[in-house]
Amino acid sequence: MATAIVVERLFLISLVGLHRFIYSMYKLAQLPLSFPHY
Repeated sequence: MATAIVVERLFLISLVGLHRFIYSMYKLAQLPLSFPHY
């Protein structure tokens, strides 16, 4: 059970990290893009 929780949290962190990376790339390129903020 604890392993499943750890895997879920790592997956969530990686998704949020990827989301922020993509958002920052669009912001650097000055492209209009709207993302929900966590």
